Amino acid sequence: MQKSGNQQWICGKRAVKACLENVEREVFKVVVQDDFGDICNLAKRQGIAVDLVRLDWFDRKFPDQVHQKIAACIGNLRQKSLVEIIDEGKNVVILDLVTDPHNVGAILRSAAAFGIGAVIIQNKGSPQENNSIVSKTSSGATELVPLIREINLTRAIEQLKKGGYWCVSLTEQGTEPLDAIDMRGKTALIIGGEGDGIRRLVLENSDFKAYIPNTRRDFSVLNAAQAATIGMYELAKLKKDIGGKK
Repeated sequence: MQKSGNQQWICGKRAVKACLENVEREVFKVVVQDDFGDICNLAKRQGIAVDLVRLDWFDRKFPDQVHQKIAACIGNLRQKSLVEIIDEGKNVVILDLVTDPHNVGAILRSAAAFGIGAVIIQNKGSPQENNSIVSKTSSGATELVPLIREINLTRAIEQLKKGGYWCVSLTEQGTEPLDAIDMRGKTALIIGGEGDGIRRLVLENSDFKAYIPNTRRDFSVLNAAQAATIGMYELAKLKKDIGGKK
């Protein structure tokens, strides 16, 4: 992420377009190598400057990223509070020690697809929602799904439970398969980071410890983003939030 004060640079066509379409997101400038038609016109209609630069500008600004020759300088979104999320009553996902921005971005993208109300992460060590990798990997989902930062996840879980949520930890050490748990009520799905997984106190405060059945329980086959996506699909399926073919 390229950062200057409260302004951050993000890259990628979908990420930039999603920011421009979000009325709550301040966009200071769009930078392109070529004319991107509808995206450039959308920026200009909002009075946002569009600058034309050389390719090496993008390579310097976003090394090792697929920038697609388009970027935007953006401001921070207002973060919703956990109380607001609880009042909305939608399912949420909690990320414990998931710090890789690629995983966080992929999980946000799935969260948008399956109607998740918010993704909750620990404040310390976690990427920001306008991190350029998170924004690019999420394909613009950072503009659709709030990323809530909490100092203490255990306290956040306790608050969710008081608000009527069932908290389900998805772990390889789970005691029952995920599809055997009744998640038709308000649910918080907890995902652990690759390596250490979900911490002990977080597990102890969960209502259920579930695993995803597979043909090789002795072999770890899913990363955090993949496991989270399966869990979110199960939640959406139970609540009949998935549309069929048209």
